Amino acid sequence: MNPYLVPGMEGRPLAPLCPFQIDEHEDYYVPVDHCQQAFEEFQELIGDVAAQGGLVVTTGQRGCGKTSLINRCASWLSGQLDKAQIISLVDESSPSDPIEYRLRHVFSCVLDDVRSRQLLDADQLKGLEDRTDNLELGYRQLSSLLDPGTVLIILLPHSEDLTKEIAHYARFTRPRLVFFAESSYPDNVDRRWKDIAEACRVTPLLLRVGPLSEGDGWRFARARQERSELHPDAGVYRRVSEETMQRVTALPMSIGQLQNLLHGVYEEQRRDPPADDALELSYEEITDYFFRRSMDAGGQGSTL
Repeated sequence: MNPYLVPGMEGRPLAPLCPFQIDEHEDYYVPVDHCQQAFEEFQELIGDVAAQGGLVVTTGQRGCGKTSLINRCASWLSGQLDKAQIISLVDESSPSDPIEYRLRHVFSCVLDDVRSRQLLDADQLKGLEDRTDNLELGYRQLSSLLDPGTVLIILLPHSEDLTKEIAHYARFTRPRLVFFAESSYPDNVDRRWKDIAEACRVTPLLLRVGPLSEGDGWRFARARQERSELHPDAGVYRRVSEETMQRVTALPMSIGQLQNLLHGVYEEQRRDPPADDALELSYEEITDYFFRRSMDAGGQGSTL
């Protein structure tokens, strides 16, 4: 088997972990690139979202695991509440759509989910649909209409410049409404964070992830290898050593880049097993795969 294949993500090596959809994913998180620290910070600081609401923003470059972190936070928070409803809208809008369109589209999608889950009656929903021209009032009304024990955990769509949208959702935050957002532009978020915090009715949380730190590559590879050994169909495959992982991750790399690289190497070897019977995957085999893939992609591969 491929040790970097995660359940439910066949053919999608870069799909984020999502424990609120696949319970087993909770066991696949590895404490790398500050994600464990950020998760524990979230657990400590999120506060009483039923009474106050919340806004959580995760920042980090592409491939650093922002969406996986948000999904883990949302899953954990849902487990702490009696009647939490996770509404994932991460793929509901194109990042290049105008902000005003995206804001209205998210509100409409939230109402669709509220309707399908029968959280409000038809008359209440009709009143909310009439508020699309004033979303701050619409979210205020939605908050007041929800059952006191119900909390909506809303995962917002990706955006090219989320900082402007975050400022809007800071004003939309109300009791029983928790917004999760992510941005690949940490510096932009930092520059506007004071304004965002002042607009928000509760103290917003800023969670940061980043490139792999020293030792993270081996920590990740070791965790995946140990987990694969528990699988009944693990079979025989070449392990990767700590020394090799130190060489592979000597230059800055994200967890997404490493996952994609190792998944591809092992997938190729699974399809076309090497002729020799070596027990370890070599650094040269990994770099050979990387450069061949880069050439196939027109030289646009990630830096190794």
